[in-house]
Amino acid sequence: MMITFRKALILWIFLLLGINVYSQCDIGGLVVKNLECNANSYYEFDLNFSISNDGIDSFDVYSNDIFLSRHSIFELPVHIYNDTYVDGDTIDILKVVNSNDPDCFNATEVNNPCPCIIFDFEYTKYNCTDSTFNVLLDFKHLRTSDSFQIGMKEHYWGKFRYKDLPLKLDNFHVRDTLYSPIVVDLKNPIFCSDGFDLNPDPCPKCKMDNLKLLSYECDEDYNINMYLSFDYEYNSSTGYDIYIPEMDYLKKLQYTNSTSNSEQIFTDSIALTGLEIACEDQIQIKLTDIDKSDCSTTITVDSFCCEPCKIEDLKAENIECTSTTTFSMVVDFEFSENRKDSFDLFIGGNYNGKYSVNDIPLKLENLPLNSEISDTVKVCMDNDKCCESLEFNFPVCDYFDCQINDISYKIEFDTIDSYWIIIDSISTKNTSDSFQLYSNSQYMGEFAYSELPIKTDNYLCEDVINIEFVLEDTKAGNCNFSFNIENIKCPTTGIKYVEKNADWNIYSSYDSKKLIVKLINTNFNDEKLIIYNSIGNVVKSEKLQKGKSYAEITLHPLKTGVYFAAIYNNSRPIVSRKIFVR
Repeated sequence: MMITFRKALILWIFLLLGINVYSQCDIGGLVVKNLECNANSYYEFDLNFSISNDGIDSFDVYSNDIFLSRHSIFELPVHIYNDTYVDGDTIDILKVVNSNDPDCFNATEVNNPCPCIIFDFEYTKYNCTDSTFNVLLDFKHLRTSDSFQIGMKEHYWGKFRYKDLPLKLDNFHVRDTLYSPIVVDLKNPIFCSDGFDLNPDPCPKCKMDNLKLLSYECDEDYNINMYLSFDYEYNSSTGYDIYIPEMDYLKKLQYTNSTSNSEQIFTDSIALTGLEIACEDQIQIKLTDIDKSDCSTTITVDSFCCEPCKIEDLKAENIECTSTTTFSMVVDFEFSENRKDSFDLFIGGNYNGKYSVNDIPLKLENLPLNSEISDTVKVCMDNDKCCESLEFNFPVCDYFDCQINDISYKIEFDTIDSYWIIIDSISTKNTSDSFQLYSNSQYMGEFAYSELPIKTDNYLCEDVINIEFVLEDTKAGNCNFSFNIENIKCPTTGIKYVEKNADWNIYSSYDSKKLIVKLINTNFNDEKLIIYNSIGNVVKSEKLQKGKSYAEITLHPLKTGVYFAAIYNNSRPIVSRKIFVR
């Protein structure tokens, strides 16, 4: 096993900060158990440690100074999933840090149980002829060193660094048997290698496609520089011709085979400079593979003009919100001496599109807002040197579509004589951070949407009233919602709520499974315990054993909620308590 210089440096720093690789604080005795490699070739384990006082409430876990997760101290022991790795290392430095004090930590070494792997080979053929081809190879790797070698029985390509992937391999010939190159890690040659089968068949038919004009510009002599790109696959090694018949322009270029997407299609860029094109000309550009004349692509480009034009009186008008993040506006301007019937439009430095001059004045819909208060609109005709810009202010659209759609509330009886109305949740769209609450036109306060649930005023059961609530967004006054609550019926048990009686203790156990009844300084004398639900129905009744002063009554199978426990003696209420069942 080998520790890299970086990890050795980490350990050295830890040693400077403390003894036995941990700092002087409350974390001690790191224990790593059940260390195992999972199906994703990363590893997981159980972590535990001790603390000397209550100064830590949460901690962070790092592997080789890379953050993994944060946990409460009450979660210990905790299961950790380590999906990080550093090439060339089989030992990781595990560190546990007090979340509130980065100088308080402990560290230990963990042997990575997962082996080095090389996998997911992908290749693309290029520079194809009828008898030969080259390959662009790529693959994935975990826990490897920094370099590898690749070869097979017939050919050895050499040693390379993983950072050089994808890799160009040559000298493949069309044949009947598969090629089977093998990749071997230089520092783990026995246990870290893999190979792949490469189809030796001739390349499919050459294809060139998606030729497009990226941009153009005028030089100082009013000639045109054009920049194009195109896609191709299974090309020859000789190169391709670029031909413009209107100019009798012919040039030979080489494929770069440098940029490939996931579909194994290459993309090349072309720069054509100093082209003398008349303003009224429309030109055709054709690319053809030199060895395969049926492999070509063509584009027709509208006329260019490098003579000066004029754009005047540029306006951005009727700027209005279309949503909280978009707006519309009308662009208008005057122009003269132009050589084209179209113009390019830029908003905030970004290309918006090409439009006909017949579209002026041009209405633009659903343009994106940004964090600034203003931006620029730019119009260009003929070329980049014939442009005009204008700064405009964004409309304020923060609460354009503010909506309070619905609310969820519940009734909670505080005693059998009174109740609360609790607003649990509010369905909103594009609101501000808070709302104001009114009850029967009386202002009840301002609340953040994040504070929910909130509890309203306490209402007495004897008051049968109709309550109208109104919620109004704090920053969007026309964004509100109202609802009514009518005729709340309180429990009708007829018992009097007697809260204070120093001789009786009634409370539920910690796990809410039992109700504890204690009588101080005397014993039970034929008393009876009755438990009511929140609407006054009897859900449990039990007689207290005479001569005893302590009783445990099971609460099973009561559901989670609020209940009332009352003690009676000959039908006379002695004491009652509100209890909670979890």
